[in-house]
Amino acid sequence: MMSFKKVAGINLAILLIYTLLTNIASSGPERGLSVVIILAFLISIHTFINFVLCLAYFSRRNKIAGRNFLLSALVVLVIGFSTCLGTASFY
Repeated sequence: MMSFKKVAGINLAILLIYTLLTNIASSGPERGLSVVIILAFLISIHTFINFVLCLAYFSRRNKIAGRNFLLSALVVLVIGFSTCLGTASFY
């Protein structure tokens, strides 16, 4: 069984990796805007995948894992979008 700490930790590590890669890979005069757009897109996909996994676990009657992925989707959404906007303020 996957605990919330494990699910959230994996999701936050994934969030950290693609945030760093986006910041390193972006360049040009509108660097801040491109970082915001790319991160918003990636965070939306990440949250959607967590929500789909949540629904899949709930449909299998595994309430604990479903709840963990639902809370993880919320954590990724809140931390991800604040990271997205915070990163844009550096440019």
